[in-house]
Amino acid sequence: MTLTMFDELKEQFTKSIKISSVALTIMVTLMNVLALSSFSQISKNTIMVGGSGRLNLDQPNFVSIDIAPSAGWFVAKNFVVGASPAFYFNYGGRPQANSRHSFSPSIYSRYYINLNSKIALYPSVGLGSVFSKGYNNSLPRYYGSMALGTAIWLNKIIALEPSLGIRVFSITHPISNGSRGRVTKFFEDKIPNARVALQIYLNRH
Repeated sequence: MTLTMFDELKEQFTKSIKISSVALTIMVTLMNVLALSSFSQISKNTIMVGGSGRLNLDQPNFVSIDIAPSAGWFVAKNFVVGASPAFYFNYGGRPQANSRHSFSPSIYSRYYINLNSKIALYPSVGLGSVFSKGYNNSLPRYYGSMALGTAIWLNKIIALEPSLGIRVFSITHPISNGSRGRVTKFFEDKIPNARVALQIYLNRH
């Protein structure tokens, strides 16, 4: 009788240990998941500064360089609004005909969707304009943009951000046949706009 009671107590104790171990494992796993999740979130009032650059040598005797610094403010968790004054420098085989420099201020918004502690996706939309100077100065162009990017966290405050997007431009100019009035035309990038940016996130909690 005593042995039977002892065996029952032993069995219950063993079951309790197993249940406690499972509960502890689940708790630790949940804590790790929450810790990873909190690391990947971008808190409100975080300030983002950085930018991107690109060197284009695709066409013979033509060089295109652009530099696009940017800054943004997270008005809510994972949601940022910002601005970017981009500068474009184009040099052609015939400088008098092809060289042109442009200034392109723009505003944008993004929402970061966390995949894990190291990677996030973000859709981005924006509005901007392009003002050019050079031979045959062009009229101002205005555009709307859409892009999909990836933030790859190098650490808590620095991320490498490749993106791929398109822009749709509008330009308004006088009617060429001498008639009064103006006409607006729309066109888009011939190829998607691929960029790689380096961003620093300040005041992130």
